[in-house]
Amino acid sequence: MNKNTIIPELKREIDQEEKIPNIIIQDREKNSLWKPLRLFLIPLAICLFFVAIIKIDFPVSGISQVVPSQLLTVEALESGIMENVFFASGEKVEHNEVIAMLHNYDLMRELQETKLQIDMVRKKLLQLDRKRNYLRLTVDNHTELYNNEIIARSELEKIKLEYAHELQEYDIYKDEMETLRNKTNYLQEALGHMNILAPISGILLTKIENKQGTFVKRGDIICQIGNMNDFLLELPINEKFIDNFSVGEKATIRFSAYAHKPVNGTVIKIQHTAWEKLKKVLVKENVITVIIKPDDMSLPVKPGMSAHVKIHSGHVRFRWMQSAT
Repeated sequence: MNKNTIIPELKREIDQEEKIPNIIIQDREKNSLWKPLRLFLIPLAICLFFVAIIKIDFPVSGISQVVPSQLLTVEALESGIMENVFFASGEKVEHNEVIAMLHNYDLMRELQETKLQIDMVRKKLLQLDRKRNYLRLTVDNHTELYNNEIIARSELEKIKLEYAHELQEYDIYKDEMETLRNKTNYLQEALGHMNILAPISGILLTKIENKQGTFVKRGDIICQIGNMNDFLLELPINEKFIDNFSVGEKATIRFSAYAHKPVNGTVIKIQHTAWEKLKKVLVKENVITVIIKPDDMSLPVKPGMSAHVKIHSGHVRFRWMQSAT
């Protein structure tokens, strides 16, 4: 082996020995970079796995208002002056209890006049009835006299004509009596509507005491009565959050007056239309009313009281807790 052949081989061996430390250094550098990255990616992968299989609660919350479960509007069935008011707003009334009384002097006067007309017609009918009975007997007598050829046919026809006239007049007054009686019944029923009765037991929600002494027309709203045996909560939700939950979702309720007694509830209805709510001065937002029914009705709440409601929902992921207000 000559000198020219030995030198290149030694050179290659030296180059290979120099490359080995460089490869080791590069591997160490890669490991040093991968280790912190691996510590970050593994927990992230675990979190994503649980997010994919577990329903996470992202509640929507806001301030709701207590409303009666049943709200009835009482309207005036007849016109009149509201002279007597027996209850004030916020007081409890019982079913069929008289809340107020109207007075319609025109109806009262008309009823009195109608009763006088009935008395006159009744007297006239008594007179006509006596005369009708007399003429019927007269017709029978004249018929017998005519058959015995004692009187002429003209006399019999004359008495028959008079009898027919009396029967016709009697029927006219009889129809008039029926009309007056129907009118009396109508007027008495109308005056019966002067008493404003409570259709249900509940809380009077209208300041009816302010209407005392005023004239009320037929169809005017007298008051509203709410049944508070069962009450509901109305929660306005911003329209952009309305898809975050559905009917049947559970909710946590804290009444402002009883904050130490949280109550569970359920979403029972989502209204179909949105309305504009004043959020701040000159700032408005579109909201949709959500109805929540509390599970516990024992708390002595009043209509219009406020309560903080948190609706629990798992329909939305990767969002922080959202507020409806």
